[in-house]
Order: sequence, then structure tokens, then C-alpha cells
Amino acid sequence: MQIERFIKDCGSLGGQKRALAEAKGRELREAITPAAALAFGVVPLGEHGGSLVLAAVPGAHPDCEAALSAALGRPVALVRFDEVLIREAISRLYLGSKPEGPAVDLQTFTAPDFLRDAGAAKALLSEKSGALPEEEIRLPDGRMAFLDLRVHSILKSLDVKRRIEFAQTKSMLPFRLEGNGKGGAVLFREKPPSDDVKAIISQAIFYDGDEHVQAVVSVDLTKLPHMIHPSELQLAGLAGKEARLWVYDRIETVHAGRRGRGRGGRPAASWEVKYYFLRFGARFERTLRLDVLAFALVERSKVRLAKRSDRLAPADLDRVFGLDLARG
Repeated sequence: MQIERFIKDCGSLGGQKRALAEAKGRELREAITPAAALAFGVVPLGEHGGSLVLAAVPGAHPDCEAALSAALGRPVALVRFDEVLIREAISRLYLGSKPEGPAVDLQTFTAPDFLRDAGAAKALLSEKSGALPEEEIRLPDGRMAFLDLRVHSILKSLDVKRRIEFAQTKSMLPFRLEGNGKGGAVLFREKPPSDDVKAIISQAIFYDGDEHVQAVVSVDLTKLPHMIHPSELQLAGLAGKEARLWVYDRIETVHAGRRGRGRGGRPAASWEVKYYFLRFGARFERTLRLDVLAFALVERSKVRLAKRSDRLAPADLDRVFGLDLARG
């Protein structure tokens, strides 16, 4: 493989395409891991002068080369390629053409200068071991759990301007608690949940900053853990009258019967975390806030069905979206 020719020719898209097309073979592909390919935004091209030569996204942080060299324990040389070509190659070679999000759980760090930390650089070669062990749901007989959650994320690129991603779905209210659950619950669906469903989660998602996502999703829970935001936020346990939540690096507990009060969707419990990660050679800062708007245990005999409505009442808008609507 004539790496010198590829390096010389990499100024053109045609040359870059040829270089990526000729960079074949399992041994070459396995010179780095899928996690490292996605985090650093690189694809191996071959060997040259004792160095591993990699095609890299043009906006890769200046510390990426030294960090990757330290992690692999050998010299590396990064050659800047067109970002679209690199993303396509990483998807094809390492992710099985799957979307990047669910394919690899990227490592996260508590400080923005993690690329200069040898331990952090080494960690970037592997996925984050974020999934908690499975746990049985143990609730009082004849009862279902209802959790009303809200996740707010602010994503900020620390290095280069990234393409802002937009996604929006219909905001459908999955259920409504009556009397904080003591009076039962109304499920907005045509068919009742199956007997193996132990809990129903309403999950409002709001992502701001370098990505914009708005959605309200419903989850019929049959087992744990449940990923709220992989893998930094998880529902880890439901036992008795307690719900245990994994919040980045710790377990937090909320008790049944808790419900937010007042206007503006004030939560019954709330936690916030900030962390940093590397994706396609750029460092990102994410601030996550998890709000528990309500947690109730409801007798199954008091769960009734109602026709789904596209319209949300003012009180629902207050609670789900965190608004404080003026009352006329």
C-alpha cells in the first residue's frame, strides 16, 4: 500500500475516495476500535514510516493525534479528509451502517481537558460500560407504577461549529393521574397494557444547544434497567414504594406519592449533571437535568382507558413543558 501517494493525493475528493476504498482488510480495520473510530473521527489507511496513518475529520481537535498515539502506544499520523467521507466510512466499517447514536456508548468525562489525560485517552478506545445489571420489578400486589419524567439536555460543542440536528414528534400525553394516583389513572390508549407491564413511563424530552429534539414518549415497562438517556440516566429499580434512578455516577431515590407542585411544572425531584465527551474529533459539553414530575402506585382496578386527545390542557402544558401559562 503506497501511503505516500495517498497523502499526496488527499487534497482531492477523488484521491480521498480511492484511499478509503483501498484501505481494506480485517487487520487494518482492527488497528483501532469502533469506539475510537467514532470518538476521534478516524479511519486507518495503512502503515508509513512506523506510524499508523489515519484519515481524520478536518475539525479534529489538535490534541487528538497525541491522545490517540498515547492510547495505542505507537506513533500515529492524521491526514485530514472530507468529513462526509469519513462519517460514511466509519458507519460502513465499524457501525454496520447503523445510526451512530445507539451503536456505540461513548466514554464521558468530568473535565473538558480529558484529551491531555493519559488514562482518559486510553478509555476512549473502548465503549462506556454504562448498562446496569437487570433487576426484578417488585411492586405491591395489584398495583402498577406510573412515572412522569422530563429530561432537558443542553449540548455545546467546545471546538467547532457542528450541524444542528432537529427532530420533533407529536406531544401526546400517555396518561393522567387522578388525585396523585389515589383516585386512579387514565390511560390514553385503545387497549389496556398486558399483564407483564409493571410500570408506565411518560418521558418528555427536550434537547437544546447544538441539537434540537422535542418529544413525549410512552414506555410500557416490563423489565429493568430502563435507559432514560443512555447511559447517564437510567431507571435502575422499582421495589415497594421506591423508584431508584441512576444519575451519571450515583443512585437517587424517590418515593411513591411524590408530585410536583405549582405552576411551571415544578418537579417532585430533580437532579443535574454535566459531562464531556469526544465525537468525530470534537469535544462536547452536555448538561442533563432529570425531573421526576410524579411517581405513583395505582391499583390496576383503578386504571381506565380514554380516547387519546391531541390537545393538552393548560395544566398538562405547565407540567410537561415546564411552562407557566397565564390564566384568563
